[in-house]
Amino acid sequence: MGPIPTPTEFFGFEVGTNKMLVPPDGIINYFRKMAEASGRMIFQEVGRTTDDHAFVMAIISSEENILNIERYRQMNAKLADPRLISDAEARQIIRDGKAVVAINAGIHSTEVGPIQALNIVAYELATGQTEYIKNLLDNTIIILNPIHNPDGYYMVHDWWNKYVGTEFEGASMPWLYHRYTGHDDNRDWYFFSQKMTQLTIKHLYEQWHPQIVVDMHQMGSSGARIFVPPFVDPYEHNIDPILQANVNMLGTYMQNRMTAQDFAGVESHKRYDAWTPGRAFQHYHGAVRILTETASVQLAAPISVSPDALARGGYLTRSVFHPLPWQGGEWKLKDIVDYNVAAAFAVIENAALTRQTWLSNFYEVGKNAIAEKVNPCAVIIPAGQRDPYTTKWLIKVLQTGMVEVHLATRPFSADGRRFEAGSAVIYMNQPYYSFAKTLLERQVYPEFTQYPGGPLMRPYDYVAHTLPLLMGVDVVWINNPFEANTRLMQMPEINPPTISTGPAPHGFIISHDTNAMFIIANRLLADGADVYWTSEPFDDGGKKYPAGTVIVFAQGNQADRLRKMAQELNIDLIARGRLARTLKGYKLNPVNLAHYQSWSGNMSEGWTRWVLEQFEFNAETTHNEVITAGNLNRNFNTLLFSNYSANEIMRGRSGNTPPEYTGGIGAEGVENIREFLQNGGTLITYGSSVDFAIGELGLKVTNTLRQAGEIVAPGSLLRTTNDTNHPIAYGMERDGNLFYRNAAIFDVQDGTVISRYPNTNDLLLSGWLEGGENLRNKINLVEVPYGQGRVVLIGFDPVYRAQAQANFKFLFNAMFYGAARPADIPETLE
Repeated sequence: MGPIPTPTEFFGFEVGTNKMLVPPDGIINYFRKMAEASGRMIFQEVGRTTDDHAFVMAIISSEENILNIERYRQMNAKLADPRLISDAEARQIIRDGKAVVAINAGIHSTEVGPIQALNIVAYELATGQTEYIKNLLDNTIIILNPIHNPDGYYMVHDWWNKYVGTEFEGASMPWLYHRYTGHDDNRDWYFFSQKMTQLTIKHLYEQWHPQIVVDMHQMGSSGARIFVPPFVDPYEHNIDPILQANVNMLGTYMQNRMTAQDFAGVESHKRYDAWTPGRAFQHYHGAVRILTETASVQLAAPISVSPDALARGGYLTRSVFHPLPWQGGEWKLKDIVDYNVAAAFAVIENAALTRQTWLSNFYEVGKNAIAEKVNPCAVIIPAGQRDPYTTKWLIKVLQTGMVEVHLATRPFSADGRRFEAGSAVIYMNQPYYSFAKTLLERQVYPEFTQYPGGPLMRPYDYVAHTLPLLMGVDVVWINNPFEANTRLMQMPEINPPTISTGPAPHGFIISHDTNAMFIIANRLLADGADVYWTSEPFDDGGKKYPAGTVIVFAQGNQADRLRKMAQELNIDLIARGRLARTLKGYKLNPVNLAHYQSWSGNMSEGWTRWVLEQFEFNAETTHNEVITAGNLNRNFNTLLFSNYSANEIMRGRSGNTPPEYTGGIGAEGVENIREFLQNGGTLITYGSSVDFAIGELGLKVTNTLRQAGEIVAPGSLLRTTNDTNHPIAYGMERDGNLFYRNAAIFDVQDGTVISRYPNTNDLLLSGWLEGGENLRNKINLVEVPYGQGRVVLIGFDPVYRAQAQANFKFLFNAMFYGAARPADIPETLE
């Protein structure tokens, strides 16, 4: 095949050249060419992304190791699950095996330096003939993901090339660099909603069980040149202490090697913690997460950093965490590339030199995981949940995270409680028990002061991730050993639904408790079926049904389709009895939603868009021109503003931005929204956008958050009390919870209160809360009448990274309620 060209020869410019980005197709072609010409590399396209780009990985090792690559993969899999081998077999694998190092670049697509750098790393490993390189390859298997978010890098590369050399050079893109998640794409590591996350789990973690994973990022420009671990406190308490020590050892080694190579400004022990599994899947799967954060430039253009800017942050001063300060000056893309190449080789070098230590520690972490445990010894997800669909989703999340979930095939008892067949059992003596435990338990964020007697340290990220609360699924912790007949699930399983098979001339009854009801309602309305919500409780067949229960009239083929949907979505479908009476309620109409999207690239809007697609809502992404054109009632019955500031909505982007992406809806757009509401439309706002609705529409509601006193709850789960007789809270439990992060609270002069924080000092369910007394009895969700329509103000985020499924009903109900009309529900359709 001939010699492998250098990166400069292949791309036609030196990688890291100012204002030059390596093209994404070029990266794939370069890696493919290296693999074809070298016996040291296997290059794989393992799947396609959301936007149908190639998701690739390169496996690099010595030629001999590559010839035996499947043997080494299987050896590593056995170490990952000590139940499969004896200690004697493990010792042999530790002696003969290879440390697996994975390096990911570019999950945040505007952080372009690491993407450029891995081309150089791959070339040096594929072609190097020094004893140093050969030793690295002999002792390690290196897996490179050169573009972890291909969709975003294609966007960023094209946007940069379009405007480089113009007055708009360096302008940020007016949309997210992932179709749905943007910067949140690396917060999906315990919910696995996105294809990129799923592909990484399936093809890296399930297949290779790496001991070391390096996540290469970039940060601000006016501090250190690169951050490496150790992290600051706290570590999440379910992480094995061996892994924490491994992180500290490897990060310190990296700082040592890079400082010795005269890389100034290498910093550790600052700002980044190891609390949330949303960024650190590795820490619950036997591996260490090595985060690097390199100082940024203006995307690909050089910048100048003054010594004064560095001095303000203390970065000109030598310290135990910062042994060789950088003195300032020009900082270029090539500098980012060089620092990342050096960091990558420091990691691989450590893995090669201490290979057996890494493998031995990996095995010991696995042994700790599979040891018998009490307090707890298991977690049970009881059969008969209020929302079977979401329960199945939770089981799928756990299984995607490599957790073993068993199905009870017969009733059993544990800790004095009876559980029915169909309950899910998660035993704690399994390889990835710590992942299950941290996702299922309630978080208590530890308090650390910045110095003795000083203020509390604020966390780097959100602190609560209790999925049973977020998703509205009941779980039971079992402390003592018990006996049960169970089998390992291969796919998520729950008990099948109850589905009436005979005629249903009086309609079918569907519970409002399950989120799947919204999927079935959207499908039925599109199919022309008559769908109602009751507005009063009723009895049928000896069973009591609450307000909000769904009544569907479907006959013949339509009824057959309904039964198939109910089976698919785990929805009980009960034929209404022959003694059915006329009921008060609402006749549902199809939701025609205008979902506003500004040109600022808003992650809440992206996550909401993803959720709406999963539940099959007819939602049109709507920009300023649609709002300012007016006549909104012609095409829409509901308008949704996700978590935007009033300024983003009214004025939008300005400054260094191409003119077609500037501006907001302005006064003209507000007037059109007023007309839309007067004519019967519904406006739904959540998060910061409530201030837009209150201020611009003159609602008799005040957001009193700023006057309430100090409230600190950085992504915590708090109690709330819901009015379940209001249509927007149909299907909810009276005592619920919500995800809190700077959420609005309301003083209401005109409007209907739907949810409020209870009048208790015990508001916190999971996470961290200071100033909870300032939330007591405060309103967080209200409906305000406006003309013939209404405005719904949701003070919190009812979607939160697609995880807050217990609160989806607030948003979905509001949309259907806005489109529905009061109606009598007949005994039967003629």
